[in-house]
Amino acid sequence: RRTLQYSFESILGINPLRFLRLTRLNNVRRELKQPGQETPIAVIAANWGFWHPGQFTKDYTQLFGENPSHTLKRCI
Repeated sequence: RRTLQYSFESILGINPLRFLRLTRLNNVRRELKQPGQETPIAVIAANWGFWHPGQFTKDYTQLFGENPSHTLKRCI
């Protein structure tokens, strides 16, 4: 367990949980940017394991510099 964590931190500079969260956030963004996306943001976020809307929005905004709704509006 520690070997995996140390490897992540030495190679990527982040721990495995952070890597998974960033991957999930990027997947949400990819879905939001699909043309004609009609699925609600909350459903897309929940499908990727984000159950708390406020924390999801905070994490998304911190990573991408915009709210998920802005990403969705820009890509429709």
